Amino acid sequence: MRRKDRQETDLGQIAEVIGRCGVIRLGLSAPEGAYIVPMNFGWEMEDDHPMFYMHAALEGRKLDLIAASGRAGFEMDCSHRLIAGPNACDFSYRYESVIGTGAAELLTDPAEKAHALAVIVAHYSGRELPVPPEAVARVTIIRLRADEFACKRRL
Repeated sequence: MRRKDRQETDLGQIAEVIGRCGVIRLGLSAPEGAYIVPMNFGWEMEDDHPMFYMHAALEGRKLDLIAASGRAGFEMDCSHRLIAGPNACDFSYRYESVIGTGAAELLTDPAEKAHALAVIVAHYSGRELPVPPEAVARVTIIRLRADEFACKRRL
């Protein structure tokens, strides 16, 4: 990271940034170039690495790309605020962001899928809710373990 003065390394602070983000942008490698898709997500820490869960349809391009490579990148950002200045080049922006790469896989175990759906719902609702078995059967769950990640803040 070029701007080390904006880098956040404390895992607790990084977790707070992730918790404030509403969308994760999943980046996948496609033959014609990068394929990036915004997704809703849930997450939890596992061995000091964020573990992201996203739900998708039972088939589609992103699932095919994950199955082919098993790798993905991601980006999320929040806390956006414009800083106005007297001249065009004096404007700036406040933000927090987390980016990284990791191993992506498609979950098949119903219990793991139910757990992931509960984590996703909890991220947005702030509470645990039951996950009906029929909901588990209707979706594919993408699990992305962030092997490498960085957090940047300008507040």
